[in-house]
Amino acid sequence: MKFSEFYRLLENDGWYIKSTNKLIKYVHPAKTGFIPAGKHGS
Repeated sequence: MKFSEFYRLLENDGWYIKSTNKLIKYVHPAKTGFIPAGKHGS
């Protein structure tokens, strides 16, 4: 699976990007915690 596909799956489930320092942090308004994702290309 490509990272772009992974990001698309997260965003379709309602996750959004919180901050982009060294990692991309996906957070969800109804779920606790976050998902760290590295900044990678395909």
